[in-house]
Amino acid sequence: MEQTVTRRQLESDVRSVLEHFLLAMISVCFILEFAMAFYFYYTDDIDTSLERYIFKRVVLPCGLSIVLYILMYIVNRYDKVSDDIKNRTCTTSLLMFCGEVSILHSYFIPLWMLPFFVLMFAGIFHDSVFHKLQAGMCFFFVLAAGFSHIVDYPEEKVKSIQYIVVAGVISIAISYFAFQLEKFSSRELLFNIMINENTKKYKAGYEFDALTGVYSRGRLEEEFNRVFDFEHGSGKVGVAMIDIDNFKSVNDTYGHDNGDIVLRKLGEFLGRFNTMESFCGRFGGEEFVVIFKKADSKTDLYELDNLRKLFEETKFSFTDDKVTISIGYHIGQSEEQWEDVLKKADEALYESKNTGKNKITVKE
Repeated sequence: MEQTVTRRQLESDVRSVLEHFLLAMISVCFILEFAMAFYFYYTDDIDTSLERYIFKRVVLPCGLSIVLYILMYIVNRYDKVSDDIKNRTCTTSLLMFCGEVSILHSYFIPLWMLPFFVLMFAGIFHDSVFHKLQAGMCFFFVLAAGFSHIVDYPEEKVKSIQYIVVAGVISIAISYFAFQLEKFSSRELLFNIMINENTKKYKAGYEFDALTGVYSRGRLEEEFNRVFDFEHGSGKVGVAMIDIDNFKSVNDTYGHDNGDIVLRKLGEFLGRFNTMESFCGRFGGEEFVVIFKKADSKTDLYELDNLRKLFEETKFSFTDDKVTISIGYHIGQSEEQWEDVLKKADEALYESKNTGKNKITVKE
């Protein structure tokens, strides 16, 4: 999902750039065409009136270009239009503008290939079907520019045809290259998406226990060490080890599916400890650990006892018997290691299990 959002934002940014680019090119073309009109007029190099020339070579093409820009502008801001339609509108508008320039200035042969610049660029949107339709439009503009050249220079008809053939061959080569580039970039995009998804899956599997939704053991230890480093020499960290009483019996009697229900329910209750002041994780099997970043035994034990009571009162559909938990609690000193703190909490838990269960034992 994150990857998709990032891609959509990138496409939106590209469309915005294309919009500004088209407006800039229209402005430049308008100024140049107007200047050329007066240049040809004063050098007596036009065979028609200045007004007719300006209408044909300036007003008409620039008016069409402005329509293309307005279309692009409106579609880009219309929320009900899909991103694919917006992408297609932007690239097609730019393509038609380039085609218009190539036909209008068909006397300059290299400009015949201008629309293929857009074809190469359009591959960034990974729309392979429409990409081929745009290639067809490019071929049309090349032919139109060629025929325009024949009309303007009838005495060079043979050369014009030769130019059209050469331009057609070059167009095929450019189109093939554009399609291959689009395929390559599409594969790269899919590969990057796959890598990103796998990374997120790995991260999710590492950070969280899939069954209960609390931190995994590795993430739990990592966070504990981070908290101890932060609190080094200035505070204490409370650690509670929690175990489901007679869990093996639950699995053996009611099945592992029902055992998973119990684990999920406890994970749901433990979620309340994922706050700014504490966090919890599954240590293994039916054992869980809660870590209090700034230990306050009175407050911590009050919260843990509420958890114990809440779980004891929970009803499960597969049994009328109560399912309970035992808890061991220890306040770790800043000089202690993770294993040492956990061992003392585990010793307190062991005492709870062996002195009646469904209780909390504090280990100093």
